[in-house]
Amino acid sequence: SPLVCSVARLERYKGHHRLIAAMPALLELSPDAHLAVIGRGGYEQQLRRLVDRLGVERAVTFTSFDGTRRDALGALLRSSDVVALLSDYEANPVAVMEALALGKKVVVADTSGLSELALEGLATLVPPDLSPGALAGVLARVSLEPDPAPPDLPTWDGCADQLLALYEEILSTAPGG
Repeated sequence: SPLVCSVARLERYKGHHRLIAAMPALLELSPDAHLAVIGRGGYEQQLRRLVDRLGVERAVTFTSFDGTRRDALGALLRSSDVVALLSDYEANPVAVMEALALGKKVVVADTSGLSELALEGLATLVPPDLSPGALAGVLARVSLEPDPAPPDLPTWDGCADQLLALYEEILSTAPGG
């Protein structure tokens, strides 16, 4: 039974409504599926009404998160089967990057700021206008795949070494260097 987590401010452009709309079809494929919507924002009441209208109250949980409890967010991400973000646009998808660093499966919209992750082969891309049924199929399929290995992330020492090498290169080519 897949646990899908979506972590973002609760605003329309973040696409939570697309995940909620997919829940009836996902429940047909996997009756114990659950969606955790994690965040706060001005769109929460509309999202709750959509949950009620679709009759998926037992399968969708709203959890307030303001960014201050990073340890709690890490635990939620680690417990998820899939982390999904279907934003219309995204500048810096921190929760998605954290999920990738944990080796979690990620489904993102093919939009600016998110599609770059898929280019690296780290995430599954879906079109922003994907039907709820098709999205449910993607979520069900991805949830059954094994978790990827966490990426080989740079260390602080490695970053410092690279920066030092760059400075030395610049200084060696400078006039009088």
